[in-house]
Amino acid sequence: MGSRLHQDQRGFTLIELLVVILIIGVLFAIVLPVFLNQRAKAQDAEAKAAVHMVETALIDYQHDRDTFAGADRDALAAIEPAVLGVPPFTIADADADGFELSVESKSGASGGGPFIVEHSGGGSSRSCATPGRGGCPSSGVW
Repeated sequence: MGSRLHQDQRGFTLIELLVVILIIGVLFAIVLPVFLNQRAKAQDAEAKAAVHMVETALIDYQHDRDTFAGADRDALAAIEPAVLGVPPFTIADADADGFELSVESKSGASGGGPFIVEHSGGGSSRSCATPGRGGCPSSGVW
């Protein structure tokens, strides 16, 4: 009876185990870049939201002072305290009529940033530095 149990025992061969490990490795190699791209897109979306928040605070600043000149992080934080939590941003060419706002993304080189808003004469245009990468559409306009 003991020998009968020994003959009925089954297991996986070394080849079968190696094939399963190989399949798991191939699936992992496919999924990892997709996951990393989604992470960059999420970080870019956060930067776009930050641009919008700072842009709104800048417009409120202009309504109070009739100019965009002099707007900085502290002045905008007095209007919208959440500006203090925004990633580093720069405001360039700020005058009575417009400004250029740029916000970096946490995704760095793997993302589409920096994300830029140019505001002049009451209208805004939005662009990003690396079209087709991260959260930056292939047109370069968001």
